[in-house]
Amino acid sequence: MSLNAAESSATGAADHRLAVFSHIDPHDMASLLHEVIGILPLDGVIAAKETPGLIARPMTRSQADQLVRRLHDEGISSYAIPAKSLPSLANATLLHHVQVSDTGLTVLNLYGEVDEMIPWAAIGVIAIGQFPAESSLHAIDETRPSVLSAAPLPTAWTTDAGHRSALELWLLARMSDRLYCIRHDRFNYESLGEEMSDSATVNFDHFVRRIIPFALHAAQTPSTHAYLAKSLVGYSFPDQAALERQAVLNWVMRRAAENQES
Repeated sequence: MSLNAAESSATGAADHRLAVFSHIDPHDMASLLHEVIGILPLDGVIAAKETPGLIARPMTRSQADQLVRRLHDEGISSYAIPAKSLPSLANATLLHHVQVSDTGLTVLNLYGEVDEMIPWAAIGVIAIGQFPAESSLHAIDETRPSVLSAAPLPTAWTTDAGHRSALELWLLARMSDRLYCIRHDRFNYESLGEEMSDSATVNFDHFVRRIIPFALHAAQTPSTHAYLAKSLVGYSFPDQAALERQAVLNWVMRRAAENQES
């Protein structure tokens, strides 16, 4: 372990993550990680293989801050953030039934009663992506909170057969780690009224395009822009985790920009 890494390690727990906002050669990033954190170069290449993005390796606040300074010297923007502050798909609230109004999304519970209100101004990031359905979390209602629609869903979902694709809309709150998820084939589209069709994919598109104009304060991920432009390659992901990585990175970018303004 390098001297810098040893000094940084003494300052606290490895409870921070580093978000890198532009591409950097994995070997160059690995060299920095070796110098500051002390990990082996090969481990550093693995940790830094996907930039822009969050470096997979946890680190102390001191180490993260040092890396931010070093990357800044190289002309690369980055941001240190406590790991516990990051939104997590594992803690997402699945939405199955909502009403759309000028003020926000009204979340309805199993009995059609108001469960929560999500103001448009509270939404910080909108992320849309498509991925193979068999890679999605089909037992998700057993492990994370869910707001059910008027039509009860099974408490345990099984893996879909074949090669179907799943479309998901994620709403990440601006000032907290709250994350809401809408799965295109697990949602009640009653709010569409006469626009509602027999196709979940078509209904999903109508719903997305209905709410986008209201969410004026929300940043849109690259995949969201691609979806709205009907560019399939731009919003297709190999799995759900890849969609999560892009969404969370954009959330961190939004948080970093707001902190710089304040």
